Amino acid sequence: MRAAIGSLVLLSTCLLAVAVPGQRPDEPLRKGLTRQQLEAAFLGGAPAVESIEANAQVFRIADLRRNESGEDVGARMAMERFVLQVLRQELERKGAWLDDKAYAEAYAAYADRYDRTPFTVKVLATRFKGYPSLEAFQQRWRVQECFRRTLPKEAFDDAALAKEALASNDLLVGNGVEIDLWMHPAPPQDDGRFDFAAAEAAAGATIAARRAGKEPETPGQRFGDKVPLQWNPLQEVLGEGEFATLLREPVAATVMRAKEGDVLGPLRGSKGALVVEVRKLTKVDRTVDLAQARQRDLVRQLLEQRLFLAWVDQVFATAVLRVPRR
Repeated sequence: MRAAIGSLVLLSTCLLAVAVPGQRPDEPLRKGLTRQQLEAAFLGGAPAVESIEANAQVFRIADLRRNESGEDVGARMAMERFVLQVLRQELERKGAWLDDKAYAEAYAAYADRYDRTPFTVKVLATRFKGYPSLEAFQQRWRVQECFRRTLPKEAFDDAALAKEALASNDLLVGNGVEIDLWMHPAPPQDDGRFDFAAAEAAAGATIAARRAGKEPETPGQRFGDKVPLQWNPLQEVLGEGEFATLLREPVAATVMRAKEGDVLGPLRGSKGALVVEVRKLTKVDRTVDLAQARQRDLVRQLLEQRLFLAWVDQVFATAVLRVPRR
């Protein structure tokens, strides 16, 4: 749902050179490393690195991949931990980081209203938002709560909520879509990352076959033909969620903006490359009513998320990253 993607300032010529669109691998890397390229460094699709220096602090990839028990948490969780550390640097610089006691009190107050119901925070985080664990959600939530406390009251006044309601109306009223979907998983590599290049090549072959009127080698599947897919079911079908889309716009947002008949792809998803053919869009002729408490609360949550992602863009647009010299 973000409108723009931030970039990173890179001080090394050896990181992710092959991942820059339209740039030869042997060329020096241009400045303005995108966060999609950072994702490729951690997950696959760009050369692996042993460590990254962020604002003069060095993070070893191997350390990011281990938890306190020494277990491998995987490439995506390592990337999450790195990103949250960069955001924490900014919060600490502003004196906005919550200490352990303040965080525990804030989280307890937040979780109380959910944990008294079957839809506990753990259920919401792991089943509906895509987090691998409650702990992973708590780590992201702590950063979000610290940022939330820096916002002025007018950030959520009537005018701000009305603007957000207009921007998110299609999502909130339940517009839906019918799609044909081809999923091309990224095969695992020996370094614990994934071969997204192979997945994107397979997705390219699927697109070529569709344009030639032939049946793709990769089987597709139709979704939303009986009940149009709204935002949350669409994300579930695409294998996405809040956890996997911190560094990039959700594929679902691209699909919802498309026109009937569009063939989209290759689209980089959380586990591979996707090709989506938009068969039908269902529009709901309704507007959000901010006088209703439930809808007003939903709009506020979406605005909080939009402001948080815009801040993430800003932080990473000014972060200084480089590969430490050996």
